[in-house]
Amino acid sequence: METSLKIRVFHALESPVEFYFHTIAEEYENKRPGYYHKIHSYLMLLVMELLRRKDFSKDRQLTPVSGSNINLILNKATSYIAANIREPLRISHISHICGVSESGLYKIFSSVLGISPKEYVQDCKMKYASRLLRETNMTVTQVAREMGFANPNHFSNAFFKVTGKRPSSFK
Repeated sequence: METSLKIRVFHALESPVEFYFHTIAEEYENKRPGYYHKIHSYLMLLVMELLRRKDFSKDRQLTPVSGSNINLILNKATSYIAANIREPLRISHISHICGVSESGLYKIFSSVLGISPKEYVQDCKMKYASRLLRETNMTVTQVAREMGFANPNHFSNAFFKVTGKRPSSFK
């Protein structure tokens, strides 16, 4: 496995299981901010990969969106969001990663969580941002950039909409 410019490249002989395992170990060793969420996300991806290999659905035909598929898709989406919380996240990309349409992803999130994927992403970003504001010496502008917001005012308004408080009150 090679790492170049923070982009992981699979070695030709490395399986996804090995990749997830090594990534979990690396995140635990480095303990950078947000490592716990990344470890949780990669553990979920590892479990999903192992379940896929076990092929628990041999005896039954699954419809495109059966109950177990809904849980797998939701777990994959939430794990991906947690692992990439600092990146700009597009719902179209998340739905592509999960192998469903955007409308399918919206239906799954709405039926199970009662909110849209966009609201879920925003909520996760603001929870993580509030942790950064409380636990680090980062300024509001630095946290806004860290969370993928180009404009600190836009971040402040989004933060207020989700938490009911201004980011400066968390410092």
